[in-house]
Amino acid sequence: MATETTIYPSGDTFLREDIPATNYGTSTLLRVGQFSSTNRRHGLFAFDCSAFTAPSRIVSSVLTLTEQNTFGTTTRTMKLCRNTQTATNTATATWATYDGSTAWSDGGEADSAQTEPMYSVSVGNSVGNAVVDINDLVIDAVTRRSNELDMILCFDKTDTNTASIGNSVFYSVDWGTVSQRPKLVVKVADVIRWTGDAGDNNADTARNWTKLSTGSSGLPTNNDYVIFNDGNADVLSGTINCDSMFISEGYTGNIGTSSTAITIQSDGDRVIKADKKIVINKKSGIFNLQQSALTTQSLYISNCPEGCKYSATLGFDCYISRTSGEVEIVCGGNALDKTEVVTTGRDASRIKTSGVAPAIKAVNGRITLDNGCYDFVLCNSNMFCSSGNIAQSGTSYIMDGSAVTFLGSETGADINIMNGTLTFKDNQNASITTEDLLLWKNGFFDPRTEVGAWNNTASPSIDCRGGGKFIVDSGRTLTVT
Repeated sequence: MATETTIYPSGDTFLREDIPATNYGTSTLLRVGQFSSTNRRHGLFAFDCSAFTAPSRIVSSVLTLTEQNTFGTTTRTMKLCRNTQTATNTATATWATYDGSTAWSDGGEADSAQTEPMYSVSVGNSVGNAVVDINDLVIDAVTRRSNELDMILCFDKTDTNTASIGNSVFYSVDWGTVSQRPKLVVKVADVIRWTGDAGDNNADTARNWTKLSTGSSGLPTNNDYVIFNDGNADVLSGTINCDSMFISEGYTGNIGTSSTAITIQSDGDRVIKADKKIVINKKSGIFNLQQSALTTQSLYISNCPEGCKYSATLGFDCYISRTSGEVEIVCGGNALDKTEVVTTGRDASRIKTSGVAPAIKAVNGRITLDNGCYDFVLCNSNMFCSSGNIAQSGTSYIMDGSAVTFLGSETGADINIMNGTLTFKDNQNASITTEDLLLWKNGFFDPRTEVGAWNNTASPSIDCRGGGKFIVDSGRTLTVT
């Protein structure tokens, strides 16, 4: 089970625009937001994060500001982000100065890192407690800032609205009741290793798992890291709960069967995060995995064997390289929450996708689409689509000698045939409809079909940009403009 640690600010204060020379570092309350047209108030927080020595395993860092009161008839949005002025002293800082003597602008707003990870905090109009996961800022503090987490709560630099009044009062670190003070709850994942010692091949059996820090058995939880790094015990039933999962070449067993998938379940965070991942790096075995309805890990596959299948209810990011067998990806999500499949590597990646149309980016790959794609970028790659539509939205590119064979029904948004081929050869199905085809100097377009059924909805039919080549069915007439 993940280790949970609560820390409190080493210091905090708020800054008043209307009283710019006064420090409020000993106040028991933090007053932030828009108090009047000439009175904005910002907050400063400093945390010592030296207790966290394994930043790669920090899975969440939830900051809670407990509300004492709110004022105003509107809700205003403030930004919580890193304070780049590292010499800031919460015991002496004011609206005019960051240390009691050295000037800064706009109550520190100019020194807020609003191009880095930042988080929104609502104030005013009875919004209640502010609760926000600032995990990226905590990891940044541990890895890059000598464990010092210095944050400012201020308005967005582009927010010029001073007429809408909305502000909140939160308890400070000097408040008498500890439970109401600002607090940061950090969860650090335990590493749980699959051993299969119980011999029943069931992921729901505690004796099949070992916690590395203690050597004791126990099931992984949604905040843990799961590893498969040795042994040959198969996983044939049950559900694997984890934040992230890593499978290495030292593990020689199978997870699932060719017909039965093992479910991976996370904590229900629907935002895909780079630090939530499933990594498969091995050359043998069967891997048939499926994400639960609330799981959103990114997927990394390399050196993958024949018989790797991954399915998901939601859209996710998928990165595939150097595969020796075919990888089947069943995509979930929708047009706004699409799966992005990225394949690269010195060896060809044979990828078969189905379900909701994914976005495709491929270098040195071979992709088979059963249901089209959202858009695509191909470099020295081959893509075959037997049904559905391609280039449904966005701009697509065929480059570096890539070839697309399309036997579906429709191409949608712009397809740039830069250096490669788009062909409808061997299509024996219904007619193919195209629009917005851009043919560049080294591109080749071959719309000939077995049934002579290419329909175009755009004008021009082909937008020629530099001398590319195309060939059409016998008897077809094209007008050059």
